[in-house]
Amino acid sequence: MISAVKNFFLTFIIAIFVFIFVAYPIAHFIVINLSETYVEEGGPSNPSPDNPQGDSTQPSLPSLYGDGGTSTNVLMVLTDYRPSTYSNYDPEVLKRLYGIEKVTPAPSVPKDLAKPAKLSVMSDLLVDYSSYYVADDGSLVFKDGFYEVPYRDINATTIILMRIDKERGHTSFTVFPTNAYVTVEGGYVQLADVYAKYGMRFLIDRIHALTGVSIDNYILTSYETFPQLQDAMFPGGVSCNVPANLYLNDPGRDLYISIPMGRRLLDGSGALQLLVYNAYNDAINTQERTAMRYIRDIYSQYTNIINYASAPKTITKLIDNCDTDFTAEKLVENVDMMFKYSASQIEINVPTVKKNVGNKVFTVIDDDDAIRAFSNFRKIYN
Repeated sequence: MISAVKNFFLTFIIAIFVFIFVAYPIAHFIVINLSETYVEEGGPSNPSPDNPQGDSTQPSLPSLYGDGGTSTNVLMVLTDYRPSTYSNYDPEVLKRLYGIEKVTPAPSVPKDLAKPAKLSVMSDLLVDYSSYYVADDGSLVFKDGFYEVPYRDINATTIILMRIDKERGHTSFTVFPTNAYVTVEGGYVQLADVYAKYGMRFLIDRIHALTGVSIDNYILTSYETFPQLQDAMFPGGVSCNVPANLYLNDPGRDLYISIPMGRRLLDGSGALQLLVYNAYNDAINTQERTAMRYIRDIYSQYTNIINYASAPKTITKLIDNCDTDFTAEKLVENVDMMFKYSASQIEINVPTVKKNVGNKVFTVIDDDDAIRAFSNFRKIYN
């Protein structure tokens, strides 16, 4: 009887030590990594116009990870480029962006000139532009029976700047409104068009000029490549919150979207539907904010403690499935810091103003306003 009691107490004491030194740290890490926003002593940090990065005096998160790595700024861009679906992209844009040499065949003259022939825009097309009207689909119908189909644009639908901030102990996300205008060479250009008109390097430089923040790395993907990129990195899907019932049937853009509201596990195809959807009827949910929330969910899932050992392999899949200058070596340098601060996430807003330009009112990202919004932490941010 006494022996049994001794064995019980000995087992009990061993269990306490196991919990203190093994189970408790693991449980603590799981809680941190599964929480969407974690800030010690006082809850989430609230950014403000005078302090856009939130409370910068918060203590560092407790962690089993080391203090290696350096603060990193990554610009993530998603475009609507889908070459397997559409072939009428501007050859000059394709050559400038992707080095694709595309020859547009000369149009053939239809036997019945009363039936319009659909043509792509060509510099050597001899058409009388003095007399035409705009059809319901936006095409230009000319008096000689031909009508012109404009080249399809390549738009940057999502632009997000992610900052892994070692000095402040958090990860921040800034989404740029792609429907807003910025000044380029003395004129106004919609931010969504900057990539196609001037290229990725120019877009990076323009974001740097807007914020004063240097860009260390970029990740560029498209409607064509994003689904396989996500499926390669997260074969089981990404858990996210769908903010509304998303239903859209748009044959003109080859978009068929049906995702119920609520917590969902989305594969690459479903995630693309979530990112593409832009028919929200409220002021809270927008395409940009949904994209940012989803990127945050991806980052949180990637940096969950259970994925620590496979992090280098996962980043290799990212590199293999998109256009990026991010490297596996960079990941190895910063992996501890990424996991350590992934749960402490904040949002930084880009200020916009309304401006009268001619007889139109534009939403503009003003350089001076944006610089001021980032000025409180730019020295550390760089």
